[in-house]
Amino acid sequence: MAQFSKNHGFTLLELLIVIGILSILTSSSILVLNPAKLFKNAKDVKRNTDTENLLKAIKFYEAQQSKAVTGLDGTLKMLGSATAGCNIACRAPDGSEEYTADSCLNLADELAEYLPVIPYDPEYGNAGKTNYVVRKNVTGEIIVRACSADENGNPPSVVQLPAPTSLKVGFGIASGVSNWVKTAESLSFNFDVNSLSNVSAFRLYQKKPQDSAFNMVAEFSNPPSSTPCNINRTYGTWVLGSLSPSCPGSAWHISRTSSQPVSSYVIGDYLYYVTALDSSGTEGLASRTSTSTFLGTFPIQTPIVVESPGSLNPTFRWQAASSWSQALGYWVIVAPSDGSGQQRMLIPITSSGPAVSKVYDGPALDLNREYTIWIYGRSHNSDQTEDRASFASETATFRVSE
Repeated sequence: MAQFSKNHGFTLLELLIVIGILSILTSSSILVLNPAKLFKNAKDVKRNTDTENLLKAIKFYEAQQSKAVTGLDGTLKMLGSATAGCNIACRAPDGSEEYTADSCLNLADELAEYLPVIPYDPEYGNAGKTNYVVRKNVTGEIIVRACSADENGNPPSVVQLPAPTSLKVGFGIASGVSNWVKTAESLSFNFDVNSLSNVSAFRLYQKKPQDSAFNMVAEFSNPPSSTPCNINRTYGTWVLGSLSPSCPGSAWHISRTSSQPVSSYVIGDYLYYVTALDSSGTEGLASRTSTSTFLGTFPIQTPIVVESPGSLNPTFRWQAASSWSQALGYWVIVAPSDGSGQQRMLIPITSSGPAVSKVYDGPALDLNREYTIWIYGRSHNSDQTEDRASFASETATFRVSE
């Protein structure tokens, strides 16, 4: 008996059912395999909606009120209620970064009629710091945008204030015989003028030879308001002033409010560094550490009447400080003892000692008039991060005669 085999194919209904099942499985796979992208897209949609609503509300306010929104200017500012800590490195979609102001711009009250609640970033923001920034350009264009994460996916973070730069130190002297046998620590440094608006204070740290650690010795509040240039900030026995031609600027100077007797200083290294504080009290990066070394004092040995008749150029002799055997530059200062004339700074000499001498080479001296002399020595490296100083322990007096 012959046997027949019958081949069965798929009906149209069966094919449609299979295609439908495959479509469902494919869409489910996409959702399972790439949920992060879908969530990111949802957050970006909210960001776009939020910034568009903020921009519309600001424009409606300015159109109906016929005035600008308070505080909206050319400075990039984060929206929010926080009064400090809003200074972040705000990354734009093109990857560029710009710092925002330290204080947020709170528009909740002004925009309440047009936007009942100020929105904030769904991932990085809150009511205090929304992560949405705003600025009005010089052309009047208003820009509102969100701050993006960096290339590694890190969220926008509070900017740490930069370090003061070019810290130079030294022992200085003041003019006038009354300030002789005295000295005062003196420092100068630079600070990024573009970050100055975020600074609430500069701090000075010092470590004396007898100290085991650095101590904060001065805090100068609100340096950005040091205008005009002759306005100084004082803290204890220290004073901060601006060195810039236009104030406030990038160059600053710190010194003692008055000179101190050289006998009050201990021989050894005096170390310093400077930091800046933001309005939340957070310290930025520290400057380099610079060192002033006090080498001690030395006696003036012989201001003498010149031995050869007819000469009015006395010779001064002194012994270098015993704690230092390398070369120092020495300055000899001469002035009438009665204070009736100007002090005369002689041409400096360099000597490694131990015995040092200098022949008077200043303006002609008056016969039989008493003069006072004082001497100090200094040297420093090229960028003045290391400074060394030594001073005569007392003044000496002399007269000249034919």
